Amino acid sequence: MSRLRNPLIVGLLTTIVLTVIVGAHRLGWKLPGIGVFVEALERRTADFRFRLRGPIQPGPETVIVVFDDKTAAADPSLFERRSGWQRMIAAIQQAGAKVIGIDAFFNAREQLLSKDLVAAIKAYFESSAVGGECPGPIELLERVLDESLGDLKLAETIGKAGNVVLAMHVGFSDQTARTDDPNLKKGRYGQTVPGIYEPYERDEVFLSQAMFNKAAKALGTVTVFEDETHTVREMKMVLKYKQGLYAPLAAQLVAQYEGLSRAKMAFLGNDNTVHLGKRTIKLTKQSGFYLNFRGPKQTIKTISMIDLINGEVPQDVLKDRIVLLGITQLGHDNARTAFERIFPAVELQATAVDNILRGDFILRTPAWLDALICLGLGLLISFLFWQRLRLAVWLQLAGSLLGLLVFLGISHYLFAEKNIWFFWVGPISIFIFVSTVCLAFSYLGEGLQRRRLRHAFAHYLSDDVIHKLLDEPGALSLGGERRELTALFSDIRGFTNISEHLSPEELTSLLNEYFTPMTRAVLSQGGLLDKYIGDALMAIFGAPLVDPEHAAHALAAVLKMHAELEILQKNFSAKGVVIDIGVGVNTGEMVVGNMGSKERFDYTVVGDAVNLASRLEGITKTYGVFCLVGQGTRKLAGRQFAFREIDWVQVKGKSEIVSIYELMSGPGSSLADYQDLPQFEKALQAYRQGDFKAARENFQGFLKINPDDQVTKVFIQRLADLGDQPPDDWNPVVIYQTK
Repeated sequence: MSRLRNPLIVGLLTTIVLTVIVGAHRLGWKLPGIGVFVEALERRTADFRFRLRGPIQPGPETVIVVFDDKTAAADPSLFERRSGWQRMIAAIQQAGAKVIGIDAFFNAREQLLSKDLVAAIKAYFESSAVGGECPGPIELLERVLDESLGDLKLAETIGKAGNVVLAMHVGFSDQTARTDDPNLKKGRYGQTVPGIYEPYERDEVFLSQAMFNKAAKALGTVTVFEDETHTVREMKMVLKYKQGLYAPLAAQLVAQYEGLSRAKMAFLGNDNTVHLGKRTIKLTKQSGFYLNFRGPKQTIKTISMIDLINGEVPQDVLKDRIVLLGITQLGHDNARTAFERIFPAVELQATAVDNILRGDFILRTPAWLDALICLGLGLLISFLFWQRLRLAVWLQLAGSLLGLLVFLGISHYLFAEKNIWFFWVGPISIFIFVSTVCLAFSYLGEGLQRRRLRHAFAHYLSDDVIHKLLDEPGALSLGGERRELTALFSDIRGFTNISEHLSPEELTSLLNEYFTPMTRAVLSQGGLLDKYIGDALMAIFGAPLVDPEHAAHALAAVLKMHAELEILQKNFSAKGVVIDIGVGVNTGEMVVGNMGSKERFDYTVVGDAVNLASRLEGITKTYGVFCLVGQGTRKLAGRQFAFREIDWVQVKGKSEIVSIYELMSGPGSSLADYQDLPQFEKALQAYRQGDFKAARENFQGFLKINPDDQVTKVFIQRLADLGDQPPDDWNPVVIYQTK
C-alpha cells in the first residue's frame, strides 16, 4: 500500500494505461464511450492549428469561376439556361483555359420555353385578336426550335471544347440512380490492383445526362464526407461502385492538366496509394488525404461569371489554367472546413487540386509515434514527482507544463511548416491526468505531516516562512545567511496623543483597521511581514524567496501604503482621528534567518542596513516627508522611481555618513511634486560648500514657489542658527543622537 501511495509509481501506472488507450484509438479500435468524443476533440485542435498557422498562398494553376449573387442579379440566365452555360464555357475556352471542371449536374432536361418566349407567343395571339402587329409564326417557331435544342447545343459546346470534366456523385442519394450510362468508364482509374485496402463502396451513382457525359473529356466524383465535427477534412481519392473504382474531380483535373491518359491513373490496393503519372499519393485508411486548407474562403483566386462575360477580367488570368465552374449564389452548395463554417464546395475541389499539384497534404503521425510521445511525457511528469528529488510543487507542475508546451510548440511548427498532424489530445490528457494523480498522491502522502507542522508554527511564523520550512525542514535550525535585502519600517506619527483619547477597545479597532491595508500593500509586492511593533510595521523584501527586484518592490509597496493611507484618513477623520505615518526604506547586506533560542525563534533580519531603515523612518517627521530611503535603495530602484536628495546624515549608532532621499513618485503614483526642483538642488549644493548667502537665497526662492515644503524650512532654520559665515570646521553632515 505504501508503494501505491508513491506518486512516481502511480504516475507510471496512469501513464501506461493512457498510452495503451491512445495507441488503441489511433490504431482504429472502437472504444465505446470515448472514441468518437476523443477524435472529435482532436479534430477541433486541428482547426485551432489551422487558424493559428493562418492562410498560405496557393499555387497559380487553379482559378474558380462562380455563379454568385452578383451574377444572379445581373444575368440569371447564365445559370438557368443551357445557353448561359454555353456562353460560359465558350468564354473560358476563349480565355485559354487548359482544362475546365464543372462542379454542377445537368441531370434533367432543360425546361423548354423561356419566360420571354412564352410572353412573345402570348402577345402574338393577343395582337392577332385585335389586329395588332407581332412577330410572325415562323419566327416564333424558329425560337421554339432553338430553345428546344439547348441540351444538344451545350453537349456540342462541351465536346468541341475537348477539355471539360463533369461531376458525378457516388454514394447514397435520393435521386434516381443512373447505372446504365456507358460513359461511367470515363470516371474510373485506368489501372487498379486489388489488395488489403478496400475503398469505400456505394450502391448508387448520380450524374448528368448521357449526352453531356459522352461529350465530356472525363468524369470525376464530387462526393464529400463530413467527420464527427460535421466538417469536411478529407478528399476521398477512391470510391467504389459495383466493380469500378472512381477518381475524384480534382484528380481528373490534374490528370488532364498534365496530359495524363487514364492508363496513367492507378490505384494500388496493396499499399493504398494513388498514382497520377509520376505522382504518388499515400492514402489514409478512409481512402483519401487530409486537405491542407489554404485559408478562409476565396483564398484561391475567384472570378464572378458576369465579370468574365462582360470582359472585365484580364485575358491572361485563365490562360493555361485549371478552371473550376461552381455555384455560390445564396450560399448554395457549401461545406464546413477548418477555417470557415460556410465554405463553397467548389473551392473545396479547388483546394484538393492545389494540394495534389503541390503535394503538401496534411499527414497524420502513425499510432506508434503518438503512443511513444504520450509515454515519454508521462514518464517525465512521473519522474518530476519522484519524492527523492524533493522538488517544490510549482517546479513539478511547471516542469510538467513545460514538457507539454515544448511538445505543442514543436508539433505546431511541424504542422505549419511540414504539414504533419500530431495527436494533441493524448499528450494533453497525459499532462492533465498524470499531473493530477501525482499531485493528489503527493498530498496524500505528505499532507498530514505538513498540516501538523503548519499548525505547530502558524501562531508565531508567517505563511511564507512556513512554506519555506515545509519545503526545507533543515532550515528549522538556528542561524542565517548574509544577503542583500531591503528593509521597510513604518510608524504612526503622534500615536501617543491618539491613544490618550481612545479607549483600549477603540485603539485596538483602529490598529486593526490600519494594519490590514498596510499589510496587504506589503504582501502584494512580495514582501515578508516581519513583525508589528506597537503601531510600527517592519517588512523585508527579497526573503525568504530570492527577489532580484526587492528594492523596487519595496518602493512599490510604499506607494500602495500611501494610497491606502489616503482612504484611511477619510474614514478616520469622520471618527475625529487624524492619522499620518512615516516610512523608512534601506537596502544593504543583512543577515536573514532564524533568530532566537533553541526553544523559540523567529525568522527575521539583523544588521546595520536594517537599523538605518529604522532610523530613516524616525527622522521622516523631522523633514516632514512621507518616505525616506537610503542610497542603496536609491541605486537599485531604477529609473521608474523619482527621488529628491535631502541631506547627508549620520544616525545614532553608525559612524558612516549616508545620503538620504525623499521618494517622490513611481509607476502610476505620486507622493510629492515640486516646482523648479533644480533651484533646491542648487541651494543644497551651496549649503554644503559653505556659501550660506547663496544657499539662503535659493532656499527662500524655492520656498516661495513651494510654500508647504518642510525640508526647505528645516534648512532655512539651520541657516538662521548658523549665521552668515560657516564655522572653520564646517561640516554639512547632520548627526542624529536619538532614534
